[in-house]
Amino acid sequence: MYKKWKAASIELHVIEPVERNVVMTVQHPRARPIALLTAQDLADQTGMSMSTIYRKRSTGESLPRAVKLGGHAVRWRQSDVDAWIEEQLEPQAR
Repeated sequence: MYKKWKAASIELHVIEPVERNVVMTVQHPRARPIALLTAQDLADQTGMSMSTIYRKRSTGESLPRAVKLGGHAVRWRQSDVDAWIEEQLEPQAR
């Protein structure tokens, strides 16, 4: 069964029955979802190898700003990657 509640301009969608270990997300209606990329996603979008990404990250070379999720988990925001790629383009290519 599907139920929909609207309170304080936030919509909640709940599918019943709610099972254990189910992740529910609540999002403000005007907020955009944030896309977080893995190192493999970053490699695919930039054309760099995974080892190059890890080397650049450890030596402090130019990369998009990373988001630390805890432990060794790191992700990159799609918006930061797009901006970084744009910065890397030569002026005549823009």
